[in-house]
Amino acid sequence: MKRLFSLLLSVSLLACISMSSNVFSQVLVGGNIGVAFPTGDLSDGASTGFNFGADGRYFLRDQVSVDAQIDYTPFAEESNVNTNLFSIRVGASYYTQPEYTSTLKNLRPYVNAAIGYYNIDVNIDNVPGVGDIDDSEGKIGLNFGGGILYPIKDKLDINGKINYHFVDQGSFFLLNIGLLYHIKSSSRPVDKELREELKGE
Repeated sequence: MKRLFSLLLSVSLLACISMSSNVFSQVLVGGNIGVAFPTGDLSDGASTGFNFGADGRYFLRDQVSVDAQIDYTPFAEESNVNTNLFSIRVGASYYTQPEYTSTLKNLRPYVNAAIGYYNIDVNIDNVPGVGDIDDSEGKIGLNFGGGILYPIKDKLDINGKINYHFVDQGSFFLLNIGLLYHIKSSSRPVDKELREELKGE
């Protein structure tokens, strides 16, 4: 699985390089915070926790982006068990076209999926006859879900998303909200119209 992850990462990077001259390309970077809800085996030793992450997206086409995310999630302590999770992932998102006939004309829903490396660190305090136990294990996992982008200023979008992360003995739901900044803007007429409108607000 680690070889598969390395292969997907390499393919994604090569795709970004090969499409760098595309006039439709955009680069978005930002951060987010959220709430993680453990499920399955993970819920036995962890409670709802906060999440902190960074997000980068490179648009290959008007409706398709290659994504990279880094997240850290310290789950709330359950009895004497402390669980922290770190992940780094690569994937892709597919976006709908902006709709210019409705009240929410600038809203862009999207669906996404990714594969990545998840490190799960578990600390168990005061185990009778043993003392403290500290165990850390890396695993390959998947996540899938969706979200929305909504521009609030020129080159600045609100990003809300919900994803399910499927990891062996470490699965969870993750609800995030954050900001994405356009460090390379598109030359699409539709974006020019939208950004000029936001500048005038």
